[in-house]
Amino acid sequence: MIRFRHLTLAMLGALAFAPAAFAQDASTDSASGKRFAIVGGYALTQPTKNPQIAGTRTNLDGDGAPTLSASYFFNDNFAVELWGSADKFGHRINSSAGKLGSVDSQPVALSGQYHFRGADSIVRPFVGLG
Repeated sequence: MIRFRHLTLAMLGALAFAPAAFAQDASTDSASGKRFAIVGGYALTQPTKNPQIAGTRTNLDGDGAPTLSASYFFNDNFAVELWGSADKFGHRINSSAGKLGSVDSQPVALSGQYHFRGADSIVRPFVGLG
């Protein structure tokens, strides 16, 4: 079950009213260094294994959350990106005896990127490290 919280609803409302923010700045000056890209998305964290805790078989559930990233382009090809979830991922740990606990996480990542092709290309693959 996906839980919608106040921050999630606020972000969805902001995204609905700001569709122009989902594109790279259309500046023609390639060396301006004033280019931003803002991207919204959705991420799902789903555990691939159910661990044993103190000899008890457990079941971990996954959760999804909206994400937001902002990239700053130093030039047409090099950028730095800050990515994070706009809301917490909540995971419950269950066993045959019932609920054992829960874990909340709100990941954030910083990466450097190299974008291929020119800034006017419709599709721009990239590689990143971070």
